[in-house]
Amino acid sequence: MTTKQHTQHEHDGGQTNGARRGDKNRPGVGSNRYRTAVGVAVAAGVFSTLVATLMLLSYLRHRPLSEDVTPVDTAELLALKAQLAQQPKDEALKEQLRQLDLKVRRDYFQAWAFADRGKYLLLVGVVALVGALKMAASCRHEPPRVPTKQPNKDTHRRELMWGRWAVTGLAAGLAAGVWALATAPTIRLATDEQEATVAAVNGHVESAENWPRFRGPQGSGVSPYGQTPTHWDGATGRNVLWKTPVPMVGQSSPVEWHHRPFLSGGNAERQQVYCYDADAGRLLWQKNVTVPTQQKQQPDEEIEIMEDTGYAAPTMAVDAKRAYAIFANGDVAAFDFAGKQLWGRNLGTPENAYGYASSLELHEGLLLIQYDQGQEDDDKSKMIALKGPTGETAWETVRPVANAWTSPTVVETGKGKQLVTVSTPWVIAYNPDDGTELWRANCMGYDVAPSPIVAAGLLLAVQPYDRMIAIDPNGAGDVTESHVAYTVDENMPDICSPVSDGRRVYLLTTEGTLSCYEAATGEPLWKHDFETEFHGSPTLADGRLYVPSLEGTMIILQPGDTFKEIGRAQLGEKTSCSPAFLTGRIYIRGEKNLYCIGEN
Repeated sequence: MTTKQHTQHEHDGGQTNGARRGDKNRPGVGSNRYRTAVGVAVAAGVFSTLVATLMLLSYLRHRPLSEDVTPVDTAELLALKAQLAQQPKDEALKEQLRQLDLKVRRDYFQAWAFADRGKYLLLVGVVALVGALKMAASCRHEPPRVPTKQPNKDTHRRELMWGRWAVTGLAAGLAAGVWALATAPTIRLATDEQEATVAAVNGHVESAENWPRFRGPQGSGVSPYGQTPTHWDGATGRNVLWKTPVPMVGQSSPVEWHHRPFLSGGNAERQQVYCYDADAGRLLWQKNVTVPTQQKQQPDEEIEIMEDTGYAAPTMAVDAKRAYAIFANGDVAAFDFAGKQLWGRNLGTPENAYGYASSLELHEGLLLIQYDQGQEDDDKSKMIALKGPTGETAWETVRPVANAWTSPTVVETGKGKQLVTVSTPWVIAYNPDDGTELWRANCMGYDVAPSPIVAAGLLLAVQPYDRMIAIDPNGAGDVTESHVAYTVDENMPDICSPVSDGRRVYLLTTEGTLSCYEAATGEPLWKHDFETEFHGSPTLADGRLYVPSLEGTMIILQPGDTFKEIGRAQLGEKTSCSPAFLTGRIYIRGEKNLYCIGEN
C-alpha cells in the first residue's frame, strides 16, 4: 500500500470510528446533548420525587385529626388549656398559653407556606423532567452524522458548561428541599385521649382568649382581659393605635380571633365581610358574600329595612377556622382566614318589622341562628344549627314566637349548657347539641331587643320599657308559674343588653339612664341619668364598667353599690355598636371607621 493510500485509509477509518462512537457535537446516544439531557432528567426526577415527598409529609404532619381538632391542637397546648380551665384567673398561665399558641401557629403557617410553594417547585421539576426526557429521546432516535469539518471547540465548551450548570442548578434545588425537610417544624399532635376532650376544652378556653361573638365570650358582655385603656382622644390621636375606614355601612359590632378583627357591611345590592390586621390596622381583605341564584328565595313582597338597622346589623361569629356572617336578606356565609368563601346559603328573606338583627352564636362546631319572624302563631320562626365546615343543616326547630331582635346565647347552668332565646311571648331554652326544648316561660311582650345573660344563677331577660324577668334555668317544661324568681319594672332598656359583675346587674336605657340592681334579688341600688343617648351595650372589663354613648363618648365607671364615674374618653365619631375588648386594646366601630384603642 502506498503512502497516499495508507493516509487515505486512516482518514476513512477515523471517520468510520468517529461515526461509530458518535461525535460529541452531533445528536446521538454518546453526544453532550444526550448526556446533559439524561443528567437533567435524573436530577429533575429525584428533585420532583423529594418535593412531592416533602409535601406529603407536611400534609400528614399538619392535617386536622377531626372536625373538632385543629392542626395546632398540640399536646402541650391542650395540657395548658386544661390547666387554665381549672385556674381561669392565673395570668401567668394565660401568658404562657398565648406565647406557646403563637409559636405553634407561626410554625404551622410557615409549614403551610412551604406546602404552597412546593406545588410550584413540583411543577418546575416535572416540566424539567419532561423536557429533558424529550431531548434525550430525540437524541437517541436521530442517527449520528459524520462531521465534514473539525468540531468548534468554543461550541463544545459552551455545551459542556450548559450541561454542568443545568445539573448543578437542579442539584441546588434538591439540596434546598433536603434543607427544608430537615428544618421543617415538628408539631406533636394530641393523643387519642386528648383528642376526645379537645372540643370541650376549646369551647371553654379558646373562645375566652378572643372576642368570638356579640358581647364577647359567652355573650355576657364581660371581658376576661386586663391592661384595658382608660384614656384616649380621637381628635388628637392619643392612645388611638390606628383607625381604618370601613368600606360599607353596618351596625354589626367587631369580633376578633388571634389578632384578626372582623366586621360586616352591606346594602341592598351587596353584602361584604372585612378582615383587618390587628397590629397595623390595614384591611387585609374585603369579600362579597355570594349565594347560588337557585338558592335565593324570593320574598312575597319587597323587603323593607329601617335605616337604623340596615342590612349588616347582626354581629358576626368567628372560631379558630372560620368567620361567619349573616345579613338582613337571609344570606349567611363562612370564610376562611385568607378570605376564601367556604360556603354560602340563603335562609329565606325574614318577615321582620324593622329588619333582621339577631347576632350569631357558636357551639362546638355548630353555627346557631335565631331566625325569628312573622307572628307567634304562623310557624315561620326557627332556631337553626348549621355545620360550620359545610353550612349544612345540623338541626332545625320551629319556634312559636314572633319576630324579635335578640341574639341567642349558650349559657352555663346547674344542668349544663343551655341555648337561651328571648322572643314574643316566650323565653325558651334548648339543648344546643340537638335543638331539643328544655323549658319555656311565657313572660315577654312585643318588640324584644336586649339579649339575655346569666347572673347569680338566674337567667335575666328584658322586656323593653317594661320589666326584667329573672328565671331559674333549672326547670323543665313550662316554668312560667314555677321558676320566675322576681321581676323589676323601672328604667328598662329597649336596645342595650344588661351586664352583671356577679353581684349586681346594670341596665342602660337608650335615653341615658343607667340603673343598678342586686342580681340575686332584684333590689334597686342606684340609678344615674347621663342625659345623652346610648345604642351600644355596656361592658365590664378589667374591673371597670365601660358605657359607650351614641356621640362617641366612653363613660368609665367603678362598679359597686353606689354610682362612681372614673373618667371619660372621646372617640370623635358617632358609634352605635358594642366594643370588643382584648388584652391592652379596645376595638370600636364608628360610623365610618374601625378604631383600635391602646397605649401608644
